[in-house]
Amino acid sequence: MTELRKPYEPPSERYVQQPDGSFRIEKMNDSKGQIEFIEISNALEELVHQRNKQVGAIAGNIIRVCDAWPSGKLEYLQVGEATVGPEEGQSGFSLLSSSSGTRGIGIYYKSGKLGFLMMVGDPKTCRKETSETIQSFIELALQRYGMNLVGPT
Repeated sequence: MTELRKPYEPPSERYVQQPDGSFRIEKMNDSKGQIEFIEISNALEELVHQRNKQVGAIAGNIIRVCDAWPSGKLEYLQVGEATVGPEEGQSGFSLLSSSSGTRGIGIYYKSGKLGFLMMVGDPKTCRKETSETIQSFIELALQRYGMNLVGPT
């Protein structure tokens, strides 16, 4: 993986969509640690796409694991993205993690009212579940699969 690592030059600015659909331009100021994380993540993705070595992945997806803040425990990274725009209306996704009980991740898509569950050791690589809200998706994951999903809701 280290042989696949390439320098990353972050963009100088980004566009952040506002609740009214307009965009605000912000200066980017990634730390050395963030840049290092991106470089390593990109190398890991390239390694996984080669499919000739065993790497940490769930259902073929690259899942990053880190020492979480503030707990300090090893946890799956979580992320949330929400959009409001004339093309898609209210949309976005949340990547939730279960670091206790049944370990794995869940990805919920707001506009589709559905999510996917990927559990460590599950013989089925991915389980699709429909759910009206992210809260009901989280409850379904706990009741059916013993997953304690947490993350941005």
